[in-house]
Amino acid sequence: MANTFVCERCGGTFETKRPDDEAHAEAVKNFGVDGHAPGMAVVCDDCYHAFMEWFANNPEEVER
Repeated sequence: MANTFVCERCGGTFETKRPDDEAHAEAVKNFGVDGHAPGMAVVCDDCYHAFMEWFANNPEEVER
């Protein structure tokens, strides 16, 4: 497990707080996709929560 990562949304550098396999399982659970899929962004908690709020409130965009 890497000690830090760069958020692909805000560009900040953050300490990794959990194993990659946990993040992968969350991606599968929340989005039904392989968390290692091409184009899957690695983001910080703040950007993730902002996205999840948008995701919950914009089902018409998610359908695209």
